[in-house]
Amino acid sequence: MSDYFELLGLPRRFAVDLGELERNYLGRSRAVHPDRLAGAERSAEERSDAAGQAMEVNQAYRALRRELPRAEHLLSLEGVTIGDNQPVAPALLAEMLELREALEEARAAGDRGRLDQLERDARAGERAELAELGARFSALEAMAAGAPERAAALAAVVDQVIRLRYLARYRDAFAEDDDVEGAA
Repeated sequence: MSDYFELLGLPRRFAVDLGELERNYLGRSRAVHPDRLAGAERSAEERSDAAGQAMEVNQAYRALRRELPRAEHLLSLEGVTIGDNQPVAPALLAEMLELREALEEARAAGDRGRLDQLERDARAGERAELAELGARFSALEAMAAGAPERAAALAAVVDQVIRLRYLARYRDAFAEDDDVEGAA
């Protein structure tokens, strides 16, 4: 797996300067863009390599510009992959069930005001959880590689990422309301 931070010339940490990310992405993208080889006498293999590099730069940028994919990439660099069937705390499942039920009740009642409030609450909750994720990563990044408490800090980050995945799916459920209204 590629280290997207290294590829884009950024320090490997959760807190990313988005302006620096954008500048580094644009510079790297220009440097590897396949069109630079278009008029040159290049082999098909060289053009294919350039296209692959450009694709990887684009993939790195997409992963690092948003917090959740960035967190998942950092975890993968630590050797941690979160699967779709990862064990989840029962309290989180119960919370998500309650939120989904409230959403379905508001939809069934056609209560636009309640739907809007639930969506605002979902966005605010997600922002708070992202702030918590940032704090957990800061704590993890401050620890030495072999520190005994590092495993527990890493596990806390993984739990936070799992929580954020569920919250993101819940927040995405509000897009269904927008899609229905747009079709009407």
